[in-house]
Amino acid sequence: MPLDILVYKNFPNYSIIGAPNINPGVSHGKTNNPHPHFNEESIEVKKPAKEEPKFEDVPIEVEIKKPEEYKEVTGAFGVNFGETTEIIKSNGMDPSQSKVKDTAYYFKPTKPYKVFSKYMVTVTPKGREVYGVSAAGIVSSMTDCSNELKNLEKILTKKYGRVSNKSSSFILINQAKAGIRVRCNVNKKFKDELSISYLHFKLQDQARIEKEKVEKKLKAKKEKKENDTSGL
Repeated sequence: MPLDILVYKNFPNYSIIGAPNINPGVSHGKTNNPHPHFNEESIEVKKPAKEEPKFEDVPIEVEIKKPEEYKEVTGAFGVNFGETTEIIKSNGMDPSQSKVKDTAYYFKPTKPYKVFSKYMVTVTPKGREVYGVSAAGIVSSMTDCSNELKNLEKILTKKYGRVSNKSSSFILINQAKAGIRVRCNVNKKFKDELSISYLHFKLQDQARIEKEKVEKKLKAKKEKKENDTSGL
């Protein structure tokens, strides 16, 4: 069963959290009276022998990684974006015999993940460059899928950065060049499954352009054949 790959929208990769200022010794009005609702003239104020220590701004220590400290999404399961004939050869197929319309291939990963049993790459129609890597596996229940979704979220965010969007059934992580989507798929006809998709944005756009050109040529060729009445 082909695995669908979503088109991602770019989201910011991280945010900076500021620390609050704690400064209770703020003056009010024109005087330094910390209690302006009292009359200074009617109250005798005794100054302490030693100046009391002032509160200082205390920074909140939060570990925030910069975008460059996260790993770039370049592929998955031993397959890198942009690879061409090697992935097709690994399927026991001859790239020269592969049809232009064939853009999806199942493959055996060199680095599999325990939950997934099916792995697929999606390539550009002409250049045969990998722009999508997907995997899926059957889950016993949506509860188990949700638990595994949380586990994957911890692993992926630690490696690739914060989640851009999420719900109880999916998470989305976007970087500047590529993105990752993990999803629990409810299937009434078949068993429920957990899927993950890695997508390279620029190569996906390239695939769309190449596909349009190929379809245009095929359409013109078909029309020419239909208009040929010579019978030769």
